[in-house]
Amino acid sequence: MLSRLLPCALAIAAPLTWARADAPKAAAPAPAPAAAAGAGATSDSAKSPNAGSVSIRVRVPLADERFGPVPVATVADEVITVDDLRELAAITHQDRAEGMTGKADFTKLVERLVAVRTIVAEARAIGLDDLEEVKKPIADNKERIRFDLVRKHASKDVTVDPAEVKRLYDEARREWRIRSVFFGQEAEAKKFTAALAAGGEFDALAKKAAEDKVARSGEGSQWIRVSEIQVSVAKEVEKLAPGKATAPLKAGPGWTVVRLDEKRSVEDEALRAKIESTVRGEAVAKALQAYYAKLKKQLVRIDTKLLRAVSFDKPKGGFEALRKDRRVVARVEGAKPVTLGEVAESLARPLFHGVAPAQEQGKLDKQKQDALDALVSKRLVTIEAERLRLDDTPEAKRRAAEFETNLLFTTFIDRVVIPEVKVTEAEDRAAYEKRKDEFKYPAFYRLEGLAFQDAKNAQKALKSLQGGTDFKWLRSNSDGLVPEEEQVFRLDATQTISARAMPEEFRKALAGAQDGDVRLVASKDQHYVVRVAQFTPESVRPFEEVRPEIHKDVFGTAIARALDGWVEKLRDAHEVNVYLVTSP
Repeated sequence: MLSRLLPCALAIAAPLTWARADAPKAAAPAPAPAAAAGAGATSDSAKSPNAGSVSIRVRVPLADERFGPVPVATVADEVITVDDLRELAAITHQDRAEGMTGKADFTKLVERLVAVRTIVAEARAIGLDDLEEVKKPIADNKERIRFDLVRKHASKDVTVDPAEVKRLYDEARREWRIRSVFFGQEAEAKKFTAALAAGGEFDALAKKAAEDKVARSGEGSQWIRVSEIQVSVAKEVEKLAPGKATAPLKAGPGWTVVRLDEKRSVEDEALRAKIESTVRGEAVAKALQAYYAKLKKQLVRIDTKLLRAVSFDKPKGGFEALRKDRRVVARVEGAKPVTLGEVAESLARPLFHGVAPAQEQGKLDKQKQDALDALVSKRLVTIEAERLRLDDTPEAKRRAAEFETNLLFTTFIDRVVIPEVKVTEAEDRAAYEKRKDEFKYPAFYRLEGLAFQDAKNAQKALKSLQGGTDFKWLRSNSDGLVPEEEQVFRLDATQTISARAMPEEFRKALAGAQDGDVRLVASKDQHYVVRVAQFTPESVRPFEEVRPEIHKDVFGTAIARALDGWVEKLRDAHEVNVYLVTSP
């Protein structure tokens, strides 16, 4: 996918620390100095971060993941890598990937990344990363990443049995063409099958049963997947030869008789993929259960007697006392123990209306084991992630960094940028004046008409109407009319319809028409004589009505403008180095 989207290479000017000929070959480059206010620099080639340094130009294939960690820019301590650029490029050019060829594209993308990281650097500088509203989501995200990676590790050896997938697919793709009749009473169903046995024809008997209102019968036979048929019914139909019918079968609130007409198996790659995904999901679930059970056996000791003895639905001393209960209900080697109070808190957290309704229904005691398992599982995931050093993996670092960057960026906007943005009524009104055409009510019509099978009869009717013939009389005495149920577009003078809801040919023909005007309209081999019973011209919606919508757009534009101002201002406070080369 990426090789298709990103078939190009980047030229990056990388700083190379200057070393004298007599210097030790293994000497490491000196660390970059900390950014100083007013020392910002942005250039097409990299600003050397080390004294005595020179630059080399490196061509980096954008689709080659081995080059992912290569920096394309830095903002203070924030590093923007090829991975970051590749991800943004794939998102930005998803719908026009083939057109992404110019270096200017990448320059703009890098500038967007630099702008975001500049804001993030300032967010850190003013301490937004120390806010609880930032720290907690970051911690929660870290837990989610750990869970995903432990899950990935636990299921890494899971394989799918092709034979099992084929068996399930072959079963699922079977289809039958059947005709069925549904009866409310078993006696009527038996009368139907008796008539069949006596030589009656299925379709004729089904039609009569429907007319007698003793059965419901669809129109003809239809193809249906075997998997969609009630199991007990499918078992009986399976026994039939084509053309034969079942005995009365119990189906929901009534009885059904089914005739099998034909069998087939249909190739369906989407169905095969869905089955394979389901089989893999079940295998993964089984592997995870085994993995969890093994960890639990090795590391967890649960006080089953205590858990069983304590009622969360009818706790002694009340539920609030149970929330403070520090008795240990589970010990996890390498982690803090789980207390009854934690279990109580876990049970109460999702209950928006408090615990009382759940207690009255006896739900909490039924859920206490699951709540304990969830708490234990969280501890086991942390232990296993630490054992496997999953926090240090590139995926964990990338996902954590992306989340933190996005959170700090939006927090800066919410806390710093938005409070400074003010939009006046005059600005909203100016935007409204520029965009009035976007806020129009469409024209509305009440129409009556006649639909003819040929143009000649339609022209004749048009002349009659223009000559003063009564419309109702014409409807009753015209030749070649199209039956109502076959008309492409039904006209009813009692109904109001907007111009936008009409077929295009009607909209064009009626343009400029007023009350009482008659028009001829051709639509899909049908010819309409249309009279305008009432016309309401389009109108502009008043400012007061659309101001909330306008204000949202104007306010968003003002935020973007203010954010651009902040980025421009902050580039002087946070050292910026761009290593992407734009020269040939």
